[in-house]
Amino acid sequence: MLEQELKEIWRNSSQEEKIKFDLSRLIIDLNDKTSSIEKNIRRRDNTDFVTAILSVPIFGYIAYVIPFPITKVGIILAMIGFIWGIIKRRNHKKNKLPIQLNLTFREQLKNQRINMLKEVRLLDTVLYWFIIPSFIPYAISIIGLGDPTEYGWSNTMLNQLLPISLSYKMANLIFAVAIFAAILWTNKRIIRKTLKPLIKDIDKVMHQLEQEN
Repeated sequence: MLEQELKEIWRNSSQEEKIKFDLSRLIIDLNDKTSSIEKNIRRRDNTDFVTAILSVPIFGYIAYVIPFPITKVGIILAMIGFIWGIIKRRNHKKNKLPIQLNLTFREQLKNQRINMLKEVRLLDTVLYWFIIPSFIPYAISIIGLGDPTEYGWSNTMLNQLLPISLSYKMANLIFAVAIFAAILWTNKRIIRKTLKPLIKDIDKVMHQLEQEN
């Protein structure tokens, strides 16, 4: 009923009123989309931060107790990757412009646009700051796994898991490639389906505002 009434109001309005009506609708839709995306970004950043913080001591312990030298190197590199990821996320968060309510609406839109462009750059370069720094340590760790009995390690469960054959190591690496490829594809899809359309919506609203003035 409400939707039908709004349509009737729009049809009976003057051209100038229709433009204002359309602009108001665009602004409401834009605010909803922006709020949803910002909420998802905060949730993602918090999850990644907690995961990295918890992973560093766990990986540190594994690197301490595991006897295989090459695997130790891989795990230490993974820890460095986790720390690098934390720094990258924190720097990205610090560089985002605050949406200050004391600014004009046009200035707020400009800041939102800049922030979304920074988010696009972050996701667009995920291959370099996350995928490669994660895959290389994983590959080194898997390749370095050997026979634990050669290092004095021996228990029932460990003897069932190790040593693993070269073909099994390769299968693990291929599986890891598939996982990281999926992560890359997901980030590219978010850029294409979510962030770029939002930037276009911001541009559209800013253009409408300029026309009104």
